[in-house]
Amino acid sequence: MEYMTVRDAARRWGVTERLVQRLCADGRINGAEKFAGSWRIPEGAPKPVDPRRTPAPSRPRRLSSDHTNLMPLMSSAFEPGHAREFVESLDAGPRADIARSELAYFTGCASEAVELAGRHLASEELGIRLSACLICAYAT
Repeated sequence: MEYMTVRDAARRWGVTERLVQRLCADGRINGAEKFAGSWRIPEGAPKPVDPRRTPAPSRPRRLSSDHTNLMPLMSSAFEPGHAREFVESLDAGPRADIARSELAYFTGCASEAVELAGRHLASEELGIRLSACLICAYAT
């Protein structure tokens, strides 16, 4: 079997000699063995994969890409001066309650904002619950 030196492997793989020595010592190069104080590496040994360069496994996202329930008033485009009309145009439900709460907060009625948002602190919908938490935290 033909072998290459640490220097040859470093040149071939485009890394430092020290890294090749460390890879050998860690057992990450198949067939590499220490011989008389030096490493000898099989001629056809592939460069070990760098675990830092491999993509991390994808994790499921907790928030969906639809953020329509997260702070609906702040997340909407409406004409300046027409926030109240926007809020009143929303269908009744948690989203409308959060929007009303936002409007109350931004118009200086912090206690009303907390009362409206407080009803949704235990909501099953993450966007509604997070919005309620944020409003209550800032308004108190």
